[in-house]
Amino acid sequence: MIIDGGPNNKVLTKVDNEMNSFNKDIDVMIATHADADHVTGLIPVLEKYNVKNIVESPVAGKTNIFNDLENHIDDEVKGGASKYVGEEGDLIDFHDGVTARVLYPATNYKDDGKTNEASVSVLLTYLDKSFLLTGDLPTTREGKLIESDYLPKDITVYKAGHHGSKTSSGEQLLSYIHPYYAIISAGKDNRYGHPNEETINRFQKYANVILSTIESGDISFVIGKDFRFETGK
Repeated sequence: MIIDGGPNNKVLTKVDNEMNSFNKDIDVMIATHADADHVTGLIPVLEKYNVKNIVESPVAGKTNIFNDLENHIDDEVKGGASKYVGEEGDLIDFHDGVTARVLYPATNYKDDGKTNEASVSVLLTYLDKSFLLTGDLPTTREGKLIESDYLPKDITVYKAGHHGSKTSSGEQLLSYIHPYYAIISAGKDNRYGHPNEETINRFQKYANVILSTIESGDISFVIGKDFRFETGK
């Protein structure tokens, strides 16, 4: 499964490194929302790999990048792929102990044209480990994750919403999930100033370990006989 693809085609190399050279099938692709910095990298992945199931946000984008993505998804559907709008309660069972549960948005989500607010938020679980990924979901919508009844307390890994922006990863959510690891995905010297100092302070209050791609490069978690993380630096 691949969740979002970043702002360029670099993700393709990352995917290639994880895949057997003879395996060109990806079971699930999730585009959390339509913003270009999350979906651009999915386009070359769709061009190279056969994606069986594609999950999208209920709010469409208004950019040429998004239109290009939709054209690629349409081609994939013509080739036999299934396309879905992510809805609270949806369960993806990989039949090997790994499950992915959509926590947000609700089935009756009202399209107000705001892409971040409609970010498909997913809980991954394997054995006793849990991973929460919320796209760019803002604090104003994070309470909906708790209301979903599917969100456990004491999350193992939480990927910070909106790249560590101060408008995500709010007190209500963090005090509920108490993530052991908080992961911030942001580019070095990015023009938005991510991660925000206020967000870092909140993580220092509620998380045990804070990791950032700015300092650590690629961050991988490995679940097997033991549980560990590896970084690219």
